[in-house]
Amino acid sequence: MPAIAARHLSRALAATVAAAACTTLLTAPALAQTRTLHDATGDVVSGPEEVDLPTTPEPDRTAGDVTSIRVEHRRHVVRLVMREAEVPEVTGDAMAVHVLSLRTDEGKRAELDLVTSADRPQGQRVWSFGERTSCRGLRTTVSYADDEVRVTIPRRCLSAPRWVKVGGGAGVLDGDRLFADDAQLDGEVRQDVVLGPKVRRG
Repeated sequence: MPAIAARHLSRALAATVAAAACTTLLTAPALAQTRTLHDATGDVVSGPEEVDLPTTPEPDRTAGDVTSIRVEHRRHVVRLVMREAEVPEVTGDAMAVHVLSLRTDEGKRAELDLVTSADRPQGQRVWSFGERTSCRGLRTTVSYADDEVRVTIPRRCLSAPRWVKVGGGAGVLDGDRLFADDAQLDGEVRQDVVLGPKVRRG
């Protein structure tokens, strides 16, 4: 059921990190190229569970409201930190999904859906990279205290790319209501994840 929910929510989420968006570019000396992409707060939207794209503004909702994604492309790993105004602590039958998508210089697409529930607060991982559905060394942490999701992906799981483009988003399925936020759009979600500018290996 969580994997099904992940696919359902992923279709409803959009994580658009446009190259023209407000970004901060930092370069760690000889170690990594780092880029932080910022998202507006108060831009969660909602809709009935059966719709693909929720459109009702939820300006007062903080749970699952993405505020930034930090991408650090190191020699051996890609590290991602997605911050949210409040990482949702779901209860009962509710589920949340934190989505991070990447595209490599080879044009290959990777996606990680991290689905959390009351009995799995650290989430179930759903990983894909082409035909591959596993990634040895993949590490994930859902920090409710720091309101962030931390992910470390070995570069070998991405065919050791020269650069990556990254996007992310979050969603909550609570009862028959779906709440969603993408990482860059303000008060809007789209069908497909749009990725941000290139982050090259440091």
